[in-house]
Amino acid sequence: MVAPWIIIAAIVAASTAISYVMTKKAQKKAKQAADEMAGVLINKESNVEPIPVIYGVRRVGGVRVFVSTRDADGGDPNEFLYICLVLCEGEVQSITNIHIDDKPITDSRYSGLYTINVHTGADNQNYDSLLTEANAGWTSAHKLSGVAYLAIKLKWDTDVFSGVPEITALVTGRKVYDPRSPSAAAAFSNNPALCIRDYLTNNRYGKGLASSKIDDVAFSAAATDCDQSVLYYTNGTTGKIFETNAVLQTDETLFENLQKILMGCRGFLPYNQGVYSLKIDKSGNSVYAFTTDNMVGGIAITGESKENKFNRINVKFANPAMDYQPDTATWPDADSSEETAFLAADNGTLLVSDISLPTVTNYYAARDLARVILLRSRNALRVSIQTTSEAMQLSVGDVVTVNHPTPNWGNKPFQVEELSLNYDGTCNLSLLEYDSSIYTYDLSAQEVTYPDTNLPDPFSVVPPGSLSTSATTTVALDGTIVPQINVSWVASTDSFVNQYDLQFSTDNSNFQSIITDQTQYIVSPVIAGATYYFKVFAINALGVRSTPVSANQGSVGDTAAPALPTTLSAHGGYKSINLVWTNPSDKDFSNVEVYRSTSSSGTYSIVATVGGGWGTKAEFLNGGLGDATAYYFKFKSVDYSGNKSAFTSVVNATTNAAAIDGTNGQSTFLASIFKRDTSAGFTPSGGTFNFGTNTLTPPSGWYTSIPSGTNPVYVANFLFAVSGDTGTVTAGNWTTPVISSENGDDGTNGLSTFVFSVYKRIASTPSNPSGGSYNFGTNAITAPTGWSASPPTGTDPVYVSTTTAQITGNTGVDSSLTWTNAVLLVKNGINGDDGDDGVNTAPVYAYKRSSSALGSTDKPTTTRTWTFATATFNNTDLGNGWTSNVSTGSNDLYICAAVASSTGETDNVVANDWAAPQLLAAEGTDGTNGVNTAVVYGYKRSASTVSNKPSITRTWTFTTGTFNNSDLGNSFTSTIPSGTDNLYVCNAVASSVNSTDSVTGTSDWSSPQLLASNGINGGDGKSTFTAPIFKRATSAPSAPTGGTFNFSTNTLTAPTGWAIAVPSGTNPIYQANFQFSISGDTGTVTAGTWSTPVIIAENGGDGTDGLSTFTFAVHKRASSTPSSPSGGSYNFGTNTITAPSGWSEAIPSGTDPIYISSTRAQISGATGTDSSLSWTAPIVFAINGDNGDDGVNTAPVYAYKRSSSALASSNKPTTTRTWTFANASFGNDDLGNGWTGDIPTGTNDLYICAAVASSTSTTDEIVAADWSAPQVLGTQGEDGDNGVNTAVVYGYKRSSSTVSDKPSTTRTWTFSSGTFNNNDLGNSFTGTIPSGTNDLYVCTAVAASQSSTDTVTGTSDWGSPQLLASNGINGDPGAAGPRNAQGFLYYSVSGSQPNAPTATSFNFATGAFSGLTTNWSRTPPAITGGDAAYWATSFTVVEATLNGNQTKTFSTPFSSFAFNGLVTFSNLNNELADGTSSSEITTINGARIQTGTLDVSQVNISGTTQSNFNLQSAGSGSRMKITNDTIEIYDGSVLRVKLGNL
Repeated sequence: MVAPWIIIAAIVAASTAISYVMTKKAQKKAKQAADEMAGVLINKESNVEPIPVIYGVRRVGGVRVFVSTRDADGGDPNEFLYICLVLCEGEVQSITNIHIDDKPITDSRYSGLYTINVHTGADNQNYDSLLTEANAGWTSAHKLSGVAYLAIKLKWDTDVFSGVPEITALVTGRKVYDPRSPSAAAAFSNNPALCIRDYLTNNRYGKGLASSKIDDVAFSAAATDCDQSVLYYTNGTTGKIFETNAVLQTDETLFENLQKILMGCRGFLPYNQGVYSLKIDKSGNSVYAFTTDNMVGGIAITGESKENKFNRINVKFANPAMDYQPDTATWPDADSSEETAFLAADNGTLLVSDISLPTVTNYYAARDLARVILLRSRNALRVSIQTTSEAMQLSVGDVVTVNHPTPNWGNKPFQVEELSLNYDGTCNLSLLEYDSSIYTYDLSAQEVTYPDTNLPDPFSVVPPGSLSTSATTTVALDGTIVPQINVSWVASTDSFVNQYDLQFSTDNSNFQSIITDQTQYIVSPVIAGATYYFKVFAINALGVRSTPVSANQGSVGDTAAPALPTTLSAHGGYKSINLVWTNPSDKDFSNVEVYRSTSSSGTYSIVATVGGGWGTKAEFLNGGLGDATAYYFKFKSVDYSGNKSAFTSVVNATTNAAAIDGTNGQSTFLASIFKRDTSAGFTPSGGTFNFGTNTLTPPSGWYTSIPSGTNPVYVANFLFAVSGDTGTVTAGNWTTPVISSENGDDGTNGLSTFVFSVYKRIASTPSNPSGGSYNFGTNAITAPTGWSASPPTGTDPVYVSTTTAQITGNTGVDSSLTWTNAVLLVKNGINGDDGDDGVNTAPVYAYKRSSSALGSTDKPTTTRTWTFATATFNNTDLGNGWTSNVSTGSNDLYICAAVASSTGETDNVVANDWAAPQLLAAEGTDGTNGVNTAVVYGYKRSASTVSNKPSITRTWTFTTGTFNNSDLGNSFTSTIPSGTDNLYVCNAVASSVNSTDSVTGTSDWSSPQLLASNGINGGDGKSTFTAPIFKRATSAPSAPTGGTFNFSTNTLTAPTGWAIAVPSGTNPIYQANFQFSISGDTGTVTAGTWSTPVIIAENGGDGTDGLSTFTFAVHKRASSTPSSPSGGSYNFGTNTITAPSGWSEAIPSGTDPIYISSTRAQISGATGTDSSLSWTAPIVFAINGDNGDDGVNTAPVYAYKRSSSALASSNKPTTTRTWTFANASFGNDDLGNGWTGDIPTGTNDLYICAAVASSTSTTDEIVAADWSAPQVLGTQGEDGDNGVNTAVVYGYKRSSSTVSDKPSTTRTWTFSSGTFNNNDLGNSFTGTIPSGTNDLYVCTAVAASQSSTDTVTGTSDWGSPQLLASNGINGDPGAAGPRNAQGFLYYSVSGSQPNAPTATSFNFATGAFSGLTTNWSRTPPAITGGDAAYWATSFTVVEATLNGNQTKTFSTPFSSFAFNGLVTFSNLNNELADGTSSSEITTINGARIQTGTLDVSQVNISGTTQSNFNLQSAGSGSRMKITNDTIEIYDGSVLRVKLGNL
């Protein structure tokens, strides 16, 4: 088990090269790091927070991993506070300059109040005895080896401390190894190269690499580079520009942390052949030259894109002069010569990049790095090349030169950005244009510092004045009494303060935060009766906080008990009793507590808490009871404030006797029947229930469901019982009917409320406004004299005053307004410097439905990320049944609130951020209809000024947004009319609680306003066309004249002897141009003299044979570097590689490292063999990597249990089980104490426990202590309301003209079948698409109903017809394709098999061949009988294209007919008998026929009356014989069976 204060961070593998040159993702990460600079100064409280690594010198807060209190001996309770504050990984050089609440501990206020022991994190450090004083579990075993921390003991003083203080310290960080002094011990250094080496080799918080994986030569050289000093500014001081003063978070990836350090020293971290090296980007010489000899193929050249090129860079860094708060350095300076030149080159566009250097604490270093990054971004050229394998000796950051004739480059310098090796031994390189001059340090202007003055210190903030609180209540819209606390404070006298942080808590520990610029706030809702603790901090414009002012306040709440539950009844069942009652009608009703006893006057214990809506029927089935036992019940009501009613009267029932083994059990059915009547006084009897069919027949006059009507609904119950599960039972007397529901009285009109403000510009604070009104019917504000409803224009300060208008009902005017004191809203100030990034703050909410009241600890449990831009969580499931969206349902809706606050784009909202849940909504009564409001418009065109208004009263429909008639009178229409006259508009407001409103002519309309007027016509533009013409000639022709261009038809006519396209021929091609120009866009222009003709192309001479080149590689496995290969060849004609002896083209099998060598074969021409190959020195291509650490398997696991009563928090699984990660299951689903690994069946409430399986092996043991407390996963819900069936339905009509009518006949739509009861919808519309060729029109309507059908009313329900489809024009006939033909040819001469025929062509129209071999034809020969036979062949003819080349295929000739000895003809023509003449007989010799199996269903033999019919399976021996009247079966020669004529 890992101790809770030891934090382990996971590191991901590095890529092949990490560099300070950032991608956009890295820039975003760096910006986040800037936002977190100040965050390292804040104390956190956690035992899972990652421990940072500190290199260099930084002030940090730390993590409180242990906090405890102890009473003074014989003194006050909790007088001493003990804290273990973990700062960072050790061992560090020192921990000094400790501050408490931003003040040094040497401040006199802290005298005698603290004891602080410093531990620098040595591996052998001892435990701290100060922390063991707390007697709270800290022992001598808690040494925190390798962790730097403070052991703190504070004595409580109300004049000094207001809570747990913020403590920071200045840490001089890690001791690191310097490879330049290999025998020296590790010592403090902020040299970036040494810090990177430490991070790579440390096996606790870094990569854990062996020293053999580090190129110490390269790291030593880089360390020396980082030690170089420069003169910061003219006549100024000197110092280093490469230093690391970093706080690295160990929960970030290796890549992210290394890149932070690399950015601060312009570092590249190449990874070659398993070894890391380090290179500082500086001025240097080329280490390799690329030419066409070692480049494969061409080069790809791209320019820098605008988004990656900058002309200003702002760098944020942690400034020690500002207590390590973020500061900014910018290059170039504003209005400097550099900025002027850059802006001129970039067309005046400011291209800014904001970069953060979280490891840099030096203004001059930050500014110079901004300069280098900016100048690199303006090196415009990037080159991609493919080279031979020699390039693998290079590293990212190396400088190379490129020589290439195409861009005419000679030794042009570039820097290697990316490098990769291909399988064939070639390399891909990405190069950036290199300028060595940019690395020379640029003397800076001296950093502007701010000396001490008489101005207030912006880092010492005056706290607010006295803090006061008062507890009140308010009434929610649903009648719920909501307790709240009003908090106010006196504003800070500090002129820099611009906001306050109000924090409140119920335990004086876990505070929620509200940022406000006001000096008062209402915290609502609060927990009734709870004590709340408040503190307020003043925050200035720099984000620095004051010490807090504090107060505490107990809340009030509803103290009235709710009414009792009514209509109580109890009904016995098998081992259970069903309880039924009606909840009280209190609107803040929460739940009913059910108590049980075994005697009327005995002790009652609570058995259930049942929620539900106020005034609704509720029931509870109490199961698990004894047989034939009487139980007694009584109830209490509970409201949301926790008030409870007295007990109700007692109801009782007896459970049924236990069944006797072997006899049928008892089936029961509790039936309810309903009746509407004006009064009670009747008890039904009779009626039946059939247990076989589950059919209830009610007594006469009663119904099984609520009948329609307006009278009250009465309900009566009867418990049917039968032995077994079939049979019909007749009811006796039902229960006394009680009212189930009735129409309530109309409610009184509610209050309409509208809060609004008025504004006034004035040089000093005005007196409060007086008068004014608000009209709820017209939504019109009348501001008091001298005030306006919106801020007026001007330069004086703007003051604001607010009031609340309120009336009964929804129309009327409130003229009795009380205005708040006028307060300053805004005034013009002097322009300040650009501020730091603001804090994104947003209230966020979680929702949960529950039938019972939620406890204060029932909150969201899952950490989610809030995105401010989209105002959403990354997952709506917030844990513990809470979601970020309001869920559907009828249970009460609860809400939790939290505040997302971050300088970044997102914020993680954790479980502790959420406030206690509050009831947001319960099922309320229907409110009064709301008011529909819409602004409507009337339009009119007129050449002169319009002064009249629409004069006709029209009806506005809110759902369609249209008038019943578009003609509004006085030539006004509700749609914009066409025309060219000026367009005027009037507006009015339609407002009604109904679906329509009458807009009265003239009086309701505003005065007309000019909306649009036509502009003057512009003059004709100028049309131009630059035309090229062409001519072939042996020498330059003179400039042509003449020719025309028609702008109407875009037709160019060339001068004589010239052409508008390049003419054919072999002479050089000349081109001349002329620009035609005309006013307007039509007309023909004649050219003057064209430009002087120039050659654009001519035939060149034949080139010499080009070089054929092929680059390839060979491979070899060896334990050490082999010598270069010798020999081998490449054949360009056969593409055959012959590898040198001992080498192979493919990678050989084995475990030794794979070495690769490449070569380039080259010959003149396209064929031939190159055997004079020069091979590169072998390099390692691949070696087996080290095995990675075992990963940790992690999985959430769950246990389930059903229970009729609430489970205690200690009710958990008790049996240790093994979880297998591969199949995600336990070995045994019985987890003990009634818990299982699968969800059990049943109707009781379902509970769930959760645990986490976590192990590096394939399984993990889950013990009892691993399980969380049980939570309700699901309860039996009530039936929901019937849903609404909805469907879009269509009516279709074909017409040759435009259709304007609609379906006119009312029809019934059935949702299940999706059809109308009649397809004829009227006006020739049908429910299906009619056939035809006319245009097809469609109308749509919406069918919506809770029943299975809906009536769609003719005309009114249907939308306007729309054209759905028109017949298109016929397309052009397709082109004919190639043809093919198949058939047979016959040979007319009998005899031996002939050769296959040939032919020259085939006629597809006649089917005849041309040039066919003699004796072959398409006609078969006549059959002569006897031994007659002929030969045949099949053929296929296929065209390549229509009428194109033919491919003719003939099969080997085959015998088509051979009658010899098989068939005898008795007719004269020697033809097969066709049955037309009795004299025509064809005899077939059966002895000559051999067949496979004959399917008897396919055999049809006629004429079997002849006595000579004889069918045998064999001639003799065992056989079956069938004659015309018998069937015989022989065993050998013995007849065994005979059927038929015996």
